[in-house]
Amino acid sequence: MRALTALVAVVLLAQPACAQVEVVEPGAAGAPPAPRSAAVPSSSKATVAAAAGNSSGELFYQLQVLQDELMKLRGIVEEQGEELRQLKQQRLDDYISLDRRIGGGSAAPPPDPAPASDVPIDATQAPSAPAPSMAASTAPRTAPAAGEEPAYQAAYERVRNRQFPEAIVAFNDFVAQYPNGSYTGNAHYWLGELYLLDGDNAAAKRNFETLLNNFGDNRKVPDAMFKLGRIYHQDGDDARAKELLQKVANDYAGSDSSAPRLAREYLQQNF
Repeated sequence: MRALTALVAVVLLAQPACAQVEVVEPGAAGAPPAPRSAAVPSSSKATVAAAAGNSSGELFYQLQVLQDELMKLRGIVEEQGEELRQLKQQRLDDYISLDRRIGGGSAAPPPDPAPASDVPIDATQAPSAPAPSMAASTAPRTAPAAGEEPAYQAAYERVRNRQFPEAIVAFNDFVAQYPNGSYTGNAHYWLGELYLLDGDNAAAKRNFETLLNNFGDNRKVPDAMFKLGRIYHQDGDDARAKELLQKVANDYAGSDSSAPRLAREYLQQNF
């Protein structure tokens, strides 16, 4: 009897634990809706694709523009590099030319006193044809004044000793003291050479023009005219440069100066 009573009690206690869990079928009434992803219209997809395509095209265009600019910059750098190389070569040529005039056994000492109408810059060159003056007439000059020759010799000696800055000062003092002296044309020529060597084209041009305008009978006129034509070309005045270079090549072709040959070569290379 007691065993039966205990069995009934166990069964009664187990009933709540065995209750079924309600299962809700999808789609059944009262069931919560299942989460769904939002549908993207086909037109929106096309818009996104078009925007992506436009962005890629813009980036490609900008890349092409940058590449073009880079190529232009490279061209400018190469052009400037070539101009710098030419300037360095010309500077070297100027120095070699100057060195040949003043150094070694081939160069002559400073010129001896000469008539006011014709003072050679060095004795190694034979007299050349009279140079046509760029001005209506040359400035009047007299025989060397007292102290003019020693002052010129002292300035020229600084050139021979390669004391170029000191030579510039000395020649400038000379032309200031003797503006129409027998050696003043020579002094202006040397100042032009020295300023070219120093890279001061404006000062070199000024002195070469003074020689051509005021000392048109000086034997260094062809050389000064060639150097002046080259300066004009470097400054971008091609018309004036070509005029001077052709004048040197044609008017002084029979002279012993090297300027006509150099002028012809320069014209062939640059015009």
